[in-house]
Amino acid sequence: MNDMFQVINDEITSDFFEFISKDLGEDKSVKTNFDSLWEAAYEYCSKFPREFIFTRRMTYSCIVQQDESESLKPFYEKLDDFLAKAIADGAMKEMSLMNFVYIALSPLYGIMKSTIENGKFYMQSDDLELYKSTSWNAIKG
Repeated sequence: MNDMFQVINDEITSDFFEFISKDLGEDKSVKTNFDSLWEAAYEYCSKFPREFIFTRRMTYSCIVQQDESESLKPFYEKLDDFLAKAIADGAMKEMSLMNFVYIALSPLYGIMKSTIENGKFYMQSDDLELYKSTSWNAIKG
């Protein structure tokens, strides 16, 4: 049974990561790429709220193993490359990939999870911008 949850979670998580990283580009500024991550994650959550909630719940369960998924490696490599370049350019503080995800993206995940579960998905654009800029200010170099 756990294997089934692992496969489903890996597929949804891979789709999510592919969706949010589709607009990352080496020819774009670090801030533009950061904004793209946030905006794409918000768009994904609005289009696929059940899938997003499923993966959030699985993340904190003992049923699935996030770190061992082979299907997630391409995204982690892409995000790791983005982070390494941003740090090397002085655009972001020195940090691990895990810290980047926790500091830069987890606030969005928490806001979206709370918003979706409370049945009020819609967020004001000013609120989204406030959360995004606060996360950016925490990581920028």
